[in-house]
Amino acid sequence: MVQDFFNDAMTYKEGIWKSAEATKVLETIEKLSEYVHPNTVANANPNDFTKNQQLVLDNEALFMPNGSWVVDEMAEAPRADGFEWGMMAVPAFEKGGDRYAFTFFEQIWIPSEAQNKDAAKDFLTFMYSDEAADIFLEAGAVQPIDGIVEKLDEQKQLFYSVYEAGALPAMGTFASTDPVAGANIGDELYKKIDSVMSGKITVEEWQNSIEEVSGKLRPAMK
Repeated sequence: MVQDFFNDAMTYKEGIWKSAEATKVLETIEKLSEYVHPNTVANANPNDFTKNQQLVLDNEALFMPNGSWVVDEMAEAPRADGFEWGMMAVPAFEKGGDRYAFTFFEQIWIPSEAQNKDAAKDFLTFMYSDEAADIFLEAGAVQPIDGIVEKLDEQKQLFYSVYEAGALPAMGTFASTDPVAGANIGDELYKKIDSVMSGKITVEEWQNSIEEVSGKLRPAMK
């Protein structure tokens, strides 16, 4: 099942990145290289990533992986006449299969040795108040509070309605580990996509590097 595969990948299960499921995913990502705009990889850096986003606004690219924050991030950018944002869940491999859209929660907690626990609990309660929700919305963040979508503008409502349209939420991240020198699963999995897109490395090389780092992190998992 998709959820089992995802959980195994997030917890560095031995051989998970050499599995048939992982191979299919990685090969599919590599196939996207046939469709990327020629400037995509060159712009894929902390300074120029908005140039890739601008390609969508200019109707020079049809879609991009992104999040709801892109609306505010590109609010002042020029755009083609009649441009409107849209969003869809990741397509399934099979007809009628489950489709997912990734989401995440920020976390906040009270240390067990905190000196002002009661005040901290009051603050946590405030974080889910209507007042705090409005403060978050002004900054472009959305609290998981019933009815909050109704406060969003029409285009942002479109993003959050993807789940009402049948998409399932994908949520979670790699399990934390003790530091392992030279082992960064994020760098191997995500940053090397640029090298795959540009043809500098093959899917097999990418797959081997992810599995190798996953193996180094497995015994260090907390």
